[in-house]
Amino acid sequence: MCDLAYLLLVEQLERQVIADRQIVATYNASGNFEERPLPNFYEVRQQFDAALVEEPNLIPVSVADLEQMELRQALGVA
Repeated sequence: MCDLAYLLLVEQLERQVIADRQIVATYNASGNFEERPLPNFYEVRQQFDAALVEEPNLIPVSVADLEQMELRQALGVA
């Protein structure tokens, strides 16, 4: 992954964690439910980095899906 793409994804991840923290804080302040821990950006980033280095899970693709992919590539829309 190029550095720019990584930087953009990490910034998006940071914004999502900030939004999630606000949601969890509101949820916890309501007092009607069990209190949940606030998301931590550094923990979420470590999970993201770990997911980038692990082996991908290959999903089996059917023959129809392969034909669809080839058709889309031939049309230039894939």
